[in-house]
Amino acid sequence: APTAGGAVWMRTDSVGQTQLLVEVTNVPPPAQLGASWYTALFAFDGSSFEVPLVEAPGTGVWAATTVQSLPAQFFAAGSANIYPGPVLGGLVANCR
Repeated sequence: APTAGGAVWMRTDSVGQTQLLVEVTNVPPPAQLGASWYTALFAFDGSSFEVPLVEAPGTGVWAATTVQSLPAQFFAAGSANIYPGPVLGGLVANCR
């Protein structure tokens, strides 16, 4: 989506788990793309995981949070894409 924007916030907690917060805005309703919601797909080194986003009612802002145990490769060479679409995407290294 040409006007889409978003952010990924990452924090490593005291036990080494990575807390992730994903937010996207200015995206079309997912129904226009044949889906019921947006999903963040994180991929790295042949592995991936998905996080479903939830819309803050009436705002057009979609967000999700998760806690993951992630290797160094995730931070160096991982990617994040928002589906369906992808309507937005980028490299995890650029999210820092």
